[in-house]
Amino acid sequence: MATAMRPSAPMADNWRFGMTTGRPADGAGTRGGAGILEGIRVLDFSHQLSGPYATMILGDMGATVIKVESPGRGDGIRYEGRIAPEVGSHFFWGVNRNKRSITLDLKHPEGLAVALRLARSCDIVVENFRPGVMDKLGLSYEAVRAVNPDVVYLSITAFGAEGPMAQRPGMDLILQAVTGVMGITGEANDRPPVKIGPPIMDMSTALYGVAAMLLALFHRERTGQGQKADISMLDCGVSLMAAQATALLMGTGKEGRFGSGHPNLAPYQAYRDSRGAHFIVACLTNTFWRRLCARLGLGELVDDPRFADMGARSRHKDELNAVLEPIFAGRPADEWVELLAQEDIPCARVNMPSEALALDQLARNGMVGEMTHPAAGVHKVVASPLHVSPPPRLERDAPMLGEHTGEILREFGYTDDEIEGLRSAGAV
Repeated sequence: MATAMRPSAPMADNWRFGMTTGRPADGAGTRGGAGILEGIRVLDFSHQLSGPYATMILGDMGATVIKVESPGRGDGIRYEGRIAPEVGSHFFWGVNRNKRSITLDLKHPEGLAVALRLARSCDIVVENFRPGVMDKLGLSYEAVRAVNPDVVYLSITAFGAEGPMAQRPGMDLILQAVTGVMGITGEANDRPPVKIGPPIMDMSTALYGVAAMLLALFHRERTGQGQKADISMLDCGVSLMAAQATALLMGTGKEGRFGSGHPNLAPYQAYRDSRGAHFIVACLTNTFWRRLCARLGLGELVDDPRFADMGARSRHKDELNAVLEPIFAGRPADEWVELLAQEDIPCARVNMPSEALALDQLARNGMVGEMTHPAAGVHKVVASPLHVSPPPRLERDAPMLGEHTGEILREFGYTDDEIEGLRSAGAV
């Protein structure tokens, strides 16, 4: 990105798109090496998961991220655990590294003035409140654009900026239900629907948010024009079902819950082993099916018309599983995985997250790193999955509540007396 980081507020009037103006005093992005987004400054008003995870990804890639939190309260996700909220829960740590925290009372006139002064010199502003909240606070896109015409402003909502559901509260569980994702997750036969384990709606929305911000930056790089990017968890969640949804819209899809299996593929599911654990066999092609039959000594099934091709196997899945399940129940999952992998048959043990985190392959990929928290010392973290150059950084651990308030204000031109005045007024 050719755009340099914007200077602090006293110099902001001289900033123009594409100028190389030098680095501000904080030096973010240097201790861990310059990142791809070095020079990009992000003002993050978001909370919980979707917005914070998106801005953390930018921070990993070298952007300077300023996290705005309410004094004495902070991001609500700080409270999900037994750790003091000013330190923050481990959930908070997981989506807030490589940021600095400033506390601002956005309902206080002086707090609002500080927020706009910060926004004036930032490349990106991010928020994920309900529609209208930022307008009431005086921090709408129009208000920010008035002081920063080429800003990239990302707004994340649950259901959309307008429409019949726009003002409804929405979080991951609600969106899993509304999008239909939960409706097709779980076992059939009148069993209840099942929530997907990770907060997939929040995290996928964050990824779309990163894409939106980078696209908007690229557009600004080419044209000099900022913009407002507007995404919703509803839209992002439905988009995850693009294949299934297209089939339904075309009238060819199958709707229902299929457990670990697939409506059009077989064998393609989890099987129980001799110890009660589960492992996956995924014969996506006829070649894999023939290999499985050979390995299990079931060569006669290859020519059985019930199982001759994928369509036939899907239609006769119950009959197929009546043959396979007793066989797979005869050995431990690890033995099956070893035996089937020798024949290049797609298979895998169903791991718990702790087992996945201990995989040698994950270590080889560099996905478990270490950071040092000011209150907790050295601890392990999930690193970035992006293998690019310059690489993502693990430079700054998740911030304490308001840890960098004075530091940030000084960078934006506030004197110590002015900072003390803001504190006395309750604005910060």
